[in-house]
Amino acid sequence: MKMDQVVRTVRFGYVLLCILLCAVGGLLIFFPGTSLKVLCRLLGGVMLVCGAAKLIGYLTRDYYRTMFAYDLALGVLLLVLGLALFCFPGGMISVLYVIVGILALTDSVFKIQTAVQTKRYGVRRWWLIAFWAGVTGVLGLLLVLRPFDSAMVLMVLLGVTLVASGIENLFAAIYAGVLLDR
Repeated sequence: MKMDQVVRTVRFGYVLLCILLCAVGGLLIFFPGTSLKVLCRLLGGVMLVCGAAKLIGYLTRDYYRTMFAYDLALGVLLLVLGLALFCFPGGMISVLYVIVGILALTDSVFKIQTAVQTKRYGVRRWWLIAFWAGVTGVLGLLLVLRPFDSAMVLMVLLGVTLVASGIENLFAAIYAGVLLDR
């Protein structure tokens, strides 16, 4: 298989994972009473798959080094945290919001860098990546600071953060991936 095909296949898988992330977030928005242990296992599994996808994406040759440029560190972090959430859900419940908040903040910073790079390469809709990175960053900060006492409100906030992160990554895959099609 040619490297172009590999990169396109990884990009397609990445888009599917973004949709999965939005779906999990949607479940939390509409069903905030979900068991925290089930949630930890579900998020842990999603993080494991996303981490593996980010590592595979990083190892492919993206010509412009925009789409997967910052995915090595984030992929490893997702794998470690996903494994911890999946294997030890009871011990991770107390820090779940902080973990997802830090991941959202970290990913948003990397996506802002991606937006700047795509702008340099002339992609007109680079600002969509930057906008959603900003939204995800603010939501991630709220998860870390936990300004709400209600567990239900925190679950909905977690769901909204996951949806925003999915959209942020989807725009990055589409618009940074446009460079692959040149």
